[in-house]
Amino acid sequence: MATQHEVVIIGGGNAGVSLAARLERYGVRDVAVIEPKDHHLYQPLFSHIAGGRAQAQEAVRSQESVMPQGVTWIRDGAVGVDTDTNTVSLASGSSVSYGQLVVCPGLQYDWDEVPGLAEAVHSLHGASHYEFELAPKAWTLLSGLTSGTAVFTMPAGPIKCGGASQKPMYLACDYWREQGVLDQIRVVMVQPYPTVFGVPEIDRELDRKIAEYGIELRTNSELVSVDPAGRNAVIRDIEGRCLVMAKNLVPSDVQLEITQIKSAIGGKQNQRDTLRSLGLKRIGQTVVRTADAVTVGMLNTVPHLVKVEEAK
Repeated sequence: MATQHEVVIIGGGNAGVSLAARLERYGVRDVAVIEPKDHHLYQPLFSHIAGGRAQAQEAVRSQESVMPQGVTWIRDGAVGVDTDTNTVSLASGSSVSYGQLVVCPGLQYDWDEVPGLAEAVHSLHGASHYEFELAPKAWTLLSGLTSGTAVFTMPAGPIKCGGASQKPMYLACDYWREQGVLDQIRVVMVQPYPTVFGVPEIDRELDRKIAEYGIELRTNSELVSVDPAGRNAVIRDIEGRCLVMAKNLVPSDVQLEITQIKSAIGGKQNQRDTLRSLGLKRIGQTVVRTADAVTVGMLNTVPHLVKVEEAK
């Protein structure tokens, strides 16, 4: 006979444990969490591990230690749900009945959706902080980079905390600036939506940092394929145009004459910030800058507002 609980939660991750604790505080006295693992991973910390601000072991706790007091922990895996009988089938062969059911087992990553991505994130030159095993590797790669191209991507569709995909990028840029190598690195952020975050107040602050670091922000764009062997990534924008991100950016001592040819009034905040970072304040003004990674990144943000020529 199946055991019975008022509320059954499938999944003992951050969502399941937090909900169980809240229901207990609200007076629900018969809550059970189905979770087969004996350890709990605190996923919000993964982006800080990838950004060099936390150690991997800090994100690991025993599942027992994070289970709210008074909540029943069913140490088993859920393999099926019968909504006619209000029962959950378990991997052990037993079952549990529920009055209310909450399903939050977490997302499964489909690396194969983007050709070459599965191989790339497990290669010597790719990583992802969405998986615990890859988060420390991400910081190893980022902290060891002194020149070349770093591409940070965010996919469209369901994703765990989409904004978290940007955190390692800002932390890495800050580190590279401290190490004196930021101007030797082309930093590219690929964002599938029209703005960097989607909330105007946050967009304004992030646009300011993007201009400050010289990040090449590509909105309305997605990663569509990766060549792990050649270390190239193909980015496609909303109009179907594709751009290949190569593995290396060769530092250059070429001097560029950059002239503002259009006003940024009415344009995006990050474009106005970029013009200011370039030293441009009015139409017709010309500045001379070295053709390094930061300058190239800024020019890619405002190509329609400036004219660029090699300085004589």
